Amino acid sequence: MIYSKCYIKDSTPNTVIEFRVYRKGLVLYIMKKIFRVAVVIGTMLISMCNMTACNSDSTEEISYVDSTYFENVMPYQAQDLSDFISVSGTVASESSVNVTTSVSAKVKQLNVAVGDYVNEGDVLCILDDTEIQQQIDELETNIKNASALDENTKELNRKALENAKQDQTIQLKSATDEISDAKEDYNKVYKKYSETIDSINSCVLEYNDVCNQIAQYESTMQDINYDDYELIDEYSYSDDGTYDSLTSRRDELSAKIESYKAECSTYEDQFDSLKKAIETANENYDAVKRSTDQAIESAQNTVDMEDYQNDSSSSTAIQLNNLKTQLSECTVKAEQSGTVTSLSIAQGDTPTEGSLLMTIENNSQLKITVNIDEGDILKVKEGMNVIVTSTATGDTEIKGTVSKVITIVSSNGNSTPSSDGSSDNTGFTAEITIDDDSDLLVGMKAKAKIMLVEKSNCYAVLYDCIMYDDDGNPYVLVADTSSSDDGTSATVKRVDVTIGDESGSYIEVSSSDLNENDLIITTPYDVLEGDTLSLSPYVLEFEDNQTIDESEEVVY
Repeated sequence: MIYSKCYIKDSTPNTVIEFRVYRKGLVLYIMKKIFRVAVVIGTMLISMCNMTACNSDSTEEISYVDSTYFENVMPYQAQDLSDFISVSGTVASESSVNVTTSVSAKVKQLNVAVGDYVNEGDVLCILDDTEIQQQIDELETNIKNASALDENTKELNRKALENAKQDQTIQLKSATDEISDAKEDYNKVYKKYSETIDSINSCVLEYNDVCNQIAQYESTMQDINYDDYELIDEYSYSDDGTYDSLTSRRDELSAKIESYKAECSTYEDQFDSLKKAIETANENYDAVKRSTDQAIESAQNTVDMEDYQNDSSSSTAIQLNNLKTQLSECTVKAEQSGTVTSLSIAQGDTPTEGSLLMTIENNSQLKITVNIDEGDILKVKEGMNVIVTSTATGDTEIKGTVSKVITIVSSNGNSTPSSDGSSDNTGFTAEITIDDDSDLLVGMKAKAKIMLVEKSNCYAVLYDCIMYDDDGNPYVLVADTSSSDDGTSATVKRVDVTIGDESGSYIEVSSSDLNENDLIITTPYDVLEGDTLSLSPYVLEFEDNQTIDESEEVVY
């Protein structure tokens, strides 16, 4: 902490008032050492702003600090580097329920008034349900009658479908039997035809063999000399009838072959008609299949139409369920516990469907919607701690948390409205949730500090005290009085430090070579390491571990 001193002599004999002026940012902390008399305020403020002694014309009344003393030092002490943004807003419920109605009916009974506290499930009001009950009774009667008629129709349709399937089975079996009979007739004729062909082939083989025997016999006869007539005659005479038998067999086989051919021709003539019968039977089967499939499909469609009819009845059932829901909603109950903050109906009114009946807000879950300046919006993050105060709660600090940061601005430049509709300022907004049970009430005005940095009791120096060597290592210069006999002289010494967080004009530093109240040089560029300084005796008073009490008077 940097300070300067000045003295003002009071008219009271032997009384001098000493003022120490401390500078921290733009705030001047004034500490009084002697509280015996009042002083001239104008003279005091001029002395503090000039940060020097009073002018030479009043040397008899004002004492000066020797200009040869070096005073640009500050003690190495714990500081509060916390940083925050101050905002304000209106307390609202974080959990607010608008009670509406889906029924347009007369308010038969109203059980609450504005300001009443209700528990979840409490009956708020009762609407007249007479007309709705009548509609329910009529629908239930219609549904019952329609259900009986539908069930009878369904049974008939199911039987028609079953009959169509059975009829198809019978007709297809008959058509299949016709195909089988036609194929069997064809196979019988084809078998006879094949047997006849085999007979022809057998006769042809025998016929060819007989013809060969006859040809051989005739060839033998031609080889006999006509001079041997008698021999021929003798041979002829001695013939046992083989030749005649062979020719007779040949003629017989020839006749059989012709007969078999004629029989085959008859069979061949039958083949066309038999094939035609098979084709006709197959065509009849296909025709029966198509017609019976159509009958089944028609019956199935009729059964399937029942589903559409059921859909129609389902819509009626849905209508009935809706009416029953409306009937239950004629008794309006609280969806959450809280206080009734607005009431839009009175007993005897007939609210329209969807209209607002009342609003219930939970005072145990509060929030504050605040405006954030454009320059600060990027600093604010969800989860940051907040300290809330209000006129009603006095100095009591109430804890809160940033629960939402709204970084969208509407096209007209206004921030997104808060849930209670109270925010119409330009800029961005954030929502603060109140963490503790408090005495805050919905609608109260409140102030809040959003803690950007929470760091207290940490050692820090002015940012200008930090120097860097050629390697970029940070250090500070310390006015070391350890070698001074009287403690009024000091040697400039370098101390390497580790830097931490920054806050305003201060920066956190730490070093094992720094002790409490070590004198840090605030103008390091004005001195060199190893220089010997003559310190003002008033500077050394901080070695007694004096600290600034920020609760004393602050002048802006």
